[in-house]
Amino acid sequence: MLEELYQTYLTCSGVSTDTRAIERGNIYFALKGPSFNGNLFASQAIEAGAIAVVVDEDVEVPESALVFQTIDVLTTLQDLARHHRTQCSNTTFIGLTGSNGKTTAKELMKSVLSTSFRTHATFGNLNNHIGVPLTLLRMPVDTEVAIIEMGANHRGEIELLSGISLPNYGYITNFGKAHLEGFGGIEGVIKGKSELYARMKEINGTCIVNGMDELQLVQSSECNRIVYGSKQSEYPMEYSEVNYPAQVRFNGNDYRSQLTGSFHTANIGAAIAIGKILGVSEANIALGIHSYAPENNRSQWTKTNTNRVMLDAYNANPSSMLASLKSFIDEAATPRIVIIGDMFELGEASAEEHQLIVDYLKQKEGTNAILVGEHFSATDHESMLSFTTTERCENYLKENPITNSSILLKGSRGMHLETLYPYL
Repeated sequence: MLEELYQTYLTCSGVSTDTRAIERGNIYFALKGPSFNGNLFASQAIEAGAIAVVVDEDVEVPESALVFQTIDVLTTLQDLARHHRTQCSNTTFIGLTGSNGKTTAKELMKSVLSTSFRTHATFGNLNNHIGVPLTLLRMPVDTEVAIIEMGANHRGEIELLSGISLPNYGYITNFGKAHLEGFGGIEGVIKGKSELYARMKEINGTCIVNGMDELQLVQSSECNRIVYGSKQSEYPMEYSEVNYPAQVRFNGNDYRSQLTGSFHTANIGAAIAIGKILGVSEANIALGIHSYAPENNRSQWTKTNTNRVMLDAYNANPSSMLASLKSFIDEAATPRIVIIGDMFELGEASAEEHQLIVDYLKQKEGTNAILVGEHFSATDHESMLSFTTTERCENYLKENPITNSSILLKGSRGMHLETLYPYL
């Protein structure tokens, strides 16, 4: 059945898992979960213009409809994506994962490689067991380079996703304190993310490794690899400690970005390295690095009528929170105010990790803090303002406006701290 489905895929206009977004000529995959069942909408998909539906239950559709009935739709979606990947011998695939900075690394690489190649990359954060197959199946036929971001919150996911995308090059941004609950601690994070290195070894791919990260060097030691960053590496670089603009010196030239935070330099270096490996000119690499502008609430300096605001409310974990705080405190003018929200999925380490962040802030003179969320509110935070919900913080800001200050907004996505921005 897979080959027949693939032949249909080659003639379709795209794939969809949502009947609300069906376009004429699509194949509809009827995914299901605890609270939804896509099989119930198969007929609606046909009416909306789908040329075929993939289902795992008996469905009522017009007799003329092309129906692929399978044991499990999700598995079939993944199998189709893997099969399509194996047919794309003229496309170079780059797979990346890591605890922090995945999307920034992906966008930097995309910006660099797009100067010289027809490049396709993961859209937004569609980086899970559904998003990776969709990214592969939505790849234009003339794609020369594909950049596949892979996310995970427990062990085994990167093994699965890298087995679908089968990258020629693999890159891990870092190992950090993210999704500790699902991974079972930092050791679980390291083992889970390193599944990409294991896959690269298995398929004889090449790892791109930050030579300034000793743990990455250890974990990738058995792989074919190209090392960048360190003095003894194939691509030696100097990571600037300047927070804005984040920049890297390579071959006597400064590669300046529009990013804030020296913690971005390793990912800038990775984008330079992959550009060099694939033959992009240094002029185009520099253009690509500088052209990428962060969005979607990621490390964005903005100005309001009365304040300068660093909006970094897309996501947070202990590693990224500490890096953002250090960068902000080093770079921002006083008076400085940090508005930080709870960090999710930390499991048993949650109380300790939130307290460590608060303790760090206690040591920073000239920086005032507003804590948002139940976890931060439960810490020993002395005189710091705290609110158990974002809504309560919003009400406070309405009645007590902040003026003439540098402000950092940082928290997990579920805290929705960006909703506070209009009141700054």
